[in-house]
Amino acid sequence: MRRSVLTTVPLLLIALLLGGCGGKTNNNSSAGTTPSTGTSASQPTAGSTAPTTAAADTCPASNTKSFAKTKFVAHVGLAAGSFHRWIWKPYKAGTFSKGAHGRLKATIKAGLTAAFIAHEVKVASDDVSASPALCKVLKKPLVALGNQLSDLKSKITGGDLSSLDGVNTAIAGVTTLSDKNGAQITETSQN
Repeated sequence: MRRSVLTTVPLLLIALLLGGCGGKTNNNSSAGTTPSTGTSASQPTAGSTAPTTAAADTCPASNTKSFAKTKFVAHVGLAAGSFHRWIWKPYKAGTFSKGAHGRLKATIKAGLTAAFIAHEVKVASDDVSASPALCKVLKKPLVALGNQLSDLKSKITGGDLSSLDGVNTAIAGVTTLSDKNGAQITETSQN
């Protein structure tokens, strides 16, 4: 009984966080206008969680969202902590290897965590877009991280772990840049 509760609680927390975060955001686009019909090479693909490249090139002159820096720090802290707790540590321990004890459960948790992390990075990217100071430094690295995370869930559940080193490096790069620019990231994860 205790073991099933320990497995179910983290999965429920992840589901709640996915459903509860990232509500309404204040984008710099005008409401009620129709999008232009011109073609652009920076359009995201279907199912992509990363913002467009054009959005990465524009930063606001003043804050467009309350507590954008604080929200960014919280979302990146959750993403980094969850990645290291549920994906990186089991990967380094060999839990995803064929024949490893608990491989199926670890793979399911890692797949759910990958979806959660992609969501948190998207929300963090929206927060960075609202802060002129953070946008200039962190928008492009977050877009790159979002691109790496866009298909991480399917890769993990399919057994392809080749991109985990790159994702770990990208997360470390974002947290280092953030720390250098006054937004101290503290990794947290949902247990």
